[in-house]
Amino acid sequence: MTETNIIPLNKLDLDPKNVRKTYSAEGIAALAGSIRADGYRLLQNLVVRKGDKKGRYW
Repeated sequence: MTETNIIPLNKLDLDPKNVRKTYSAEGIAALAGSIRADGYRLLQNLVVRKGDKKGRYW
C-alpha cells in the first residue's frame, strides 16, 4: 500500500545511487524559478525512501 507523508526538506539527502551524475546549473536555476513562481507547488509528489541514517530520506 502506498501512503503519503509530509517530510521536511531538511530531512532529504542526495541519493548516492542516483544515476544523474551531472547537472546543468542553468537547468536547476530554471527549475527552481519555476517552482518558486508557482508558489512552491509541485505537480507530482516526490518519491523517497528511508536513508541510511535515522530520520533521513533519499
